[in-house]
Amino acid sequence: MIKDFFNRRKISLRVYYMIVICNCVASIFHSVPLTAQDSVYHFTIEEVMDMALLNSNDARSYRNYFLASYWSNRSFHARYLPALYLSAAVPSFSKQMQQGVDEGQLYYYPQNLLTEALHLSVSQNIPFTGGVLSFYSSLNRVDQFDPTRNYSYNSAPFGITYSQSLTGANWFKWDKQLSPMYFEEAKRSYLHNMEAVRTTAIAWFFNLMTAQQNLLMAKENFSNTDTLYKISQKKYSIGSIGKDELMQMKLSVLNAETAVDQSIINVEANENGFRSFLGIKNKKNITLVVPINVPDVLLNFEDVLREVRSNHVTPVSNERQLAQAEYNLAV
Repeated sequence: MIKDFFNRRKISLRVYYMIVICNCVASIFHSVPLTAQDSVYHFTIEEVMDMALLNSNDARSYRNYFLASYWSNRSFHARYLPALYLSAAVPSFSKQMQQGVDEGQLYYYPQNLLTEALHLSVSQNIPFTGGVLSFYSSLNRVDQFDPTRNYSYNSAPFGITYSQSLTGANWFKWDKQLSPMYFEEAKRSYLHNMEAVRTTAIAWFFNLMTAQQNLLMAKENFSNTDTLYKISQKKYSIGSIGKDELMQMKLSVLNAETAVDQSIINVEANENGFRSFLGIKNKKNITLVVPINVPDVLLNFEDVLREVRSNHVTPVSNERQLAQAEYNLAV
């Protein structure tokens, strides 16, 4: 679903962000395969992949990285919108002694002032030139208490300023070229990494399933070997076989028992890794449902190559690194 969304260039980033959240919320209700009263976890391979995308530490890390890139891209778009600034200076009171001259004589008098200021401006970045155009209005008031009581205003109803760097590269121009590349690279990296999480989840699923099946076979082999050993004991008691054959059967039983113990260790190791990867804290037993229907997939080399060039992160990463190098030379 997410991959198809990326191909729809006309959908806004806000809609995409909402889709990511909805997918995570939906996974919460579809990826938990049991209730609190169940004594065993029953997992299908689809549920394991969904839980990995939701709960694994790798998936969370990739989501956080992508969200950081998403908000960085939102900040990039906001830089090209008009910005409204309102600043005010709270009433500031000052009391000091001022120096005056009267007929050649110096004298000092107290001066008590209360100043207030309000400044309003609208700024717009100009990508073509790299400058900043601002429209502003300001108002200042000064109240004097000593030596006389009066007040005055200083106002600039309307003003225009334009600031432009005369040296260096046009940062806005390069930012407009590089920021979309960074976000596109982040999107493709996110898809690539989440597919890697799916692959790891599948590997844990089949590793645990293989270990569980090996344990069942080891137990079955131990049961059969133990039965043959008991039969051999009866044959030895009536003299049908010799002691060396009986000892050989006993050795087979010990080997089968050792295989069972080793299989139990393998199951515990794979199960602990399985729980850790999926974020399962409950210690209930895990039962894996063997997939029965395997889809037939026919891949054409040309189609695969076209999809790689269209969706893989490497082409975009290479293009972004080349543009970044040109920017570094320009500055």
